[in-house]
Amino acid sequence: MTHGSFQLSDAELETLFVNNPHLDELAAYLNRFNPIRIMRMEGMELRHSNILAWLLDPLETHGLGDRFLKAFLSEALRGESAKGGPTALDITLADLQDIEVRREWQHIDIFLLSRRNNWAFIVENKFHAAQHQGQLSKYIDKVRAAFEPEEGKLDIRGIFLTLHDEEPEEASYASIGYDAVCDLLNRTMQTEGQSLGKEVQVFLSHYIEIIKEAAGMSDQRERFEEQVKLMERGD
Repeated sequence: MTHGSFQLSDAELETLFVNNPHLDELAAYLNRFNPIRIMRMEGMELRHSNILAWLLDPLETHGLGDRFLKAFLSEALRGESAKGGPTALDITLADLQDIEVRREWQHIDIFLLSRRNNWAFIVENKFHAAQHQGQLSKYIDKVRAAFEPEEGKLDIRGIFLTLHDEEPEEASYASIGYDAVCDLLNRTMQTEGQSLGKEVQVFLSHYIEIIKEAAGMSDQRERFEEQVKLMERGD
């Protein structure tokens, strides 16, 4: 076999292609089934916002109630009490079953409103796109203008969700990364166990895999890259 000036002997070809466990592992990795990837949704920010909005809605079909919602909000607001309420502890102790979840309301990626608690949360999702100057502070102004004249003062917290570390330009926003979302989903699946429907478990497993790969957290990808190196060295 010749490739340019590079030629492999028959013995080297046999080592590479005949009963090579590294090659089997590479084939298994490349042939994984993941419907999110098949539909080419893994890099689409809107699709990630849709999935997160579904998970954050206590009334949705995932069967988690407000447990993932509270885990996400409290993790984002951990250590941020100096910026105002509600705090991570407030979230943990609250009943958030009344949360109203809106997508792309006033151009906000995910908007959460708890009328019972007079709380509002603005989730700005930046999977790949960059933030625009003044964008985050404008969202807070829009929420106040829409609700406070009739419903009174709201405690509004902004949450800046990013794939890679990036500080929000608006200092009042709390930051959380997709790596934390991945950890929260793993923890949720472990603690909820069999109470989650099988379809939900399978979907969350696929989604966790997508996040890990995008965020550079995939053990499988690391093993894949290591196997490529081993094959290149002929080990």
